[in-house]
Amino acid sequence: MLNLLPERAYTVQMGSATLAGQRLFLVNAPPTVREVLAERAADFPKHHYLAEILQPLIGISLFNANGADWARQRRLVDQAFALAGLRRAFPLMSAAVDDLLARCDAVADGRPWDADAAMSGVTADIIFRTLLSMPLTPQAAQRVHEDFRGYQANAPPSTRRSVPAGLPSRPVRRTSPRTCWPR
Repeated sequence: MLNLLPERAYTVQMGSATLAGQRLFLVNAPPTVREVLAERAADFPKHHYLAEILQPLIGISLFNANGADWARQRRLVDQAFALAGLRRAFPLMSAAVDDLLARCDAVADGRPWDADAAMSGVTADIIFRTLLSMPLTPQAAQRVHEDFRGYQANAPPSTRRSVPAGLPSRPVRRTSPRTCWPR
């Protein structure tokens, strides 16, 4: 549902919005993001919908856990990054983003560009590069995206939330490489 948010949601330092009957709090200012996600995570638990939707697919993980489960997962990730070394991880993350940007520039001929697929693909690529020491090919990244979309489409109804009438139900497509990723 992230593609349903207005563009301002991605640039505002802090704010709130209502989407599908749910109040969302938006935080884009890096110091506040750090505070919410790391320093005071217990004060900002993830919504139970997130656990309902993701648990059948990925179990209890850093993405959907709260409390003690989240703290345990966070320690594991912290150890992985400490062992790998952030000096090694950041160039790998940057390389994944650079590869995405190169593909984004390739759509300059005006072909539609699926930002949802690209973002899930670059996320998977970063995970593969930093934790498994191997890049994810664009085809494999597309497969990850398609498999996840398939999971969403076939998930039990109790884990799916309907999109209110009048809102688009398919990914928003971008046609200009300058709009697909801020430089």
